[in-house]
Parts: sequence; C-alpha cells; structure tokens
Amino acid sequence: MGLIDDTGERLLQPTTPIGSNMSSDFIRIAEGPGSLWTVLREPRGEFLLGFKIKSQAIAFARAVAFSGKLQLFIDDSDGNTIRQSAAGPTPISSS
Repeated sequence: MGLIDDTGERLLQPTTPIGSNMSSDFIRIAEGPGSLWTVLREPRGEFLLGFKIKSQAIAFARAVAFSGKLQLFIDDSDGNTIRQSAAGPTPISSS
C-alpha cells in the first residue's frame, strides 16, 4: 500500500505540515471488516469510530483532523492512501 498526496505525488510516509503541533499522529480512514469504514488515529492504529457510509466517516475524520491540526489520509478503492486537506471538500468515489 502506498501513500499518495492529493496532488498525486507518492509519499514514503505522512509528513507533518509547517506550523502544526509537530506530532507524528495522523487520522486515517480505511475500509474495515464487513464494509465498515473505520476512522483510526495512526500510527498507533487506535480505533476512533466506524461508519457504514464512507462520506460520514470522512466528515467525522475531517473534523477530528482539523481540530487536532493533524494530517488526514483516506484509503481509496485500490488500497492506496491519499492525503487530503482537513479543511476542504473531498471528492468521494462511489465505493
């Protein structure tokens, strides 16, 4: 599984933005068991909440990432992880 930012650039690992809290934590949305979309606080893999609808998971994760000044990563249907802005809209695929 690779990490890709919202410009399509491949990343080796999530980066911390300038002016952030310099934490290595980030928020990730991944498809879990039974088509449940899970919101995780990484790198610990701490489960925050699960949703049946991906757009609801994105809204929750965006709020958590924005309030904590954390990076937001969303898994796509191909298994790639894409970095998204915590403050802006996210194009949502049909999956």
